[in-house]
Amino acid sequence: SETGNKFVAVFTPADTDNYNTIEKALTVVVIKADPSLTIPTGLEATYGDTLSDVKLSDWTGWTWKDSTQSVGNVSETGNKFVAVFTPENENYNPIEKELPVIVKPLELTDALAISEDVTYTGEKQEPKVTVTLGDITLIDEVDYVVTYGDETDVGNGTYTVTFKGNYSGTIDGSYNIEATKAMEDFEEELNKLPNEIKTKEDAEKVDEVKELYNNLTDGEKLQLSDDVVIKYDNALAAAKEFNDIDNSDSNGDSSGDSNNSNGDSDSSNSKDNSKNPSPNTGATLRLTACAMIMLAGVILATISSKRKKKN
Repeated sequence: SETGNKFVAVFTPADTDNYNTIEKALTVVVIKADPSLTIPTGLEATYGDTLSDVKLSDWTGWTWKDSTQSVGNVSETGNKFVAVFTPENENYNPIEKELPVIVKPLELTDALAISEDVTYTGEKQEPKVTVTLGDITLIDEVDYVVTYGDETDVGNGTYTVTFKGNYSGTIDGSYNIEATKAMEDFEEELNKLPNEIKTKEDAEKVDEVKELYNNLTDGEKLQLSDDVVIKYDNALAAAKEFNDIDNSDSNGDSSGDSNNSNGDSDSSNSKDNSKNPSPNTGATLRLTACAMIMLAGVILATISSKRKKKN
């Protein structure tokens, strides 16, 4: 009682013979006592929780002083927060006490990992990976670490994000290993080639594509797909066949012109000799005529053979 409780007290003097015993009402102010406490233990939370998520309902009389307070970062030993014990008996004082709360990592299932694409180099690459959790961008080496696969070829590279610190869990992701510009230029020009090589212009375009191929590194050549390699080989073969036939035709025409020239010379000589005939003039003319007939037969046979090859 703050005003005091009244109790009768008796004063007995030492000299009772000469003095009276006296009774008097005294006021006694009763102060509240501190209660005997059972301290809550084993309190746990997950990163991102507030104290309202840490239940004290199993501990009668205990509440958090500020239940909106964050539990803070992950801690195996526990982060301490003030709790209040309010005894049911009004004769005891409320008690404030710091209680440890063990904070466990938050397992992430909805984090998003995005990586940059890279261009083929033939070497293992480790592109930057950005990890977000809603509007929050997590910090590399603080909230997570990234390990990369061994892929080096054009296509997909792989990586694994392993969370740490306040987070737990993993995310598997991939990134693009793109073809080099030299490879793209080669395939682009290869796809422009006609299906059949019919002219010198077509054959020259194949030579241009061949030059682009020769400029590729050995590693880049190995990255070309089987379909691309087959298409390239077929183009080379078609261009070679066309060039072989074209060169053969040119040689044949040149031979024909030379023989015709010789024929003209013989004819001229024959005419000159006719002005001064000799006893052998008739035989010479007959031999010349036979030679020309045989030469004409050879030329016709050659032309016919080349036409068959073209067809």
